[in-house]
Amino acid sequence: MQIEIKSRLSPQKFKKAVANRTSAKLTLFFNRIQRRMVKIVQIEVRRALNESTEVQSMIYGVLRGELGLTEPKGKLKAIIDRFVNSITVSVRRPRVIGGKIFASLNIGVGAPDYSDILGLPQAKQERTNAKRTEITGEPLQWLRWMLLEGASRIILGYDVVTDQMMGRSSLRYVMQRRRTYWSVPQEFQGYPDNNFLTRAIDARSDIIESRIFALVKNNVR
Repeated sequence: MQIEIKSRLSPQKFKKAVANRTSAKLTLFFNRIQRRMVKIVQIEVRRALNESTEVQSMIYGVLRGELGLTEPKGKLKAIIDRFVNSITVSVRRPRVIGGKIFASLNIGVGAPDYSDILGLPQAKQERTNAKRTEITGEPLQWLRWMLLEGASRIILGYDVVTDQMMGRSSLRYVMQRRRTYWSVPQEFQGYPDNNFLTRAIDARSDIIESRIFALVKNNVR
């Protein structure tokens, strides 16, 4: 027995209708697993940051001294928490082309100018006297230096020195002002599109892609 089904639609319109229906179902599917995709990205980015050379150095190594950080673990935890919690994953409406499914995933993280984390109190380091009993001068913008300043020479202050010079008839003293410069060590320098935060995401991109692909594959019905 043969059954013939005729459609009132032309072959092209029929294919388009099937594709649109499939696309709508796929959109619902991606919306359903969106939170799980966000969780995957958050876990991997947090892991990459905590294991990064820069973060390890800010807690235990050279950068802690270079930046003058006190209680770096607490500062970095607050910053990483804010950064990771700002991660979003958006899905562009899936399309069916030539029998294949195309869907674009966009990962977003915080403010483009980093103002959300630069505005945290932990992003600054108070200057104190040797006994740390008194705040002196403006706070050090250490996170801004790490994220945006690159190799810029940063003025930390002025030293006043006394030079002894020979006058015509006697020795005299003059005051000479000398600026003190510092910059982030070359291996840790950061720019708006290339800093320890963006490098952490890049370092984990293959793992993130693999885990999201596995999530999609295992949940398609």
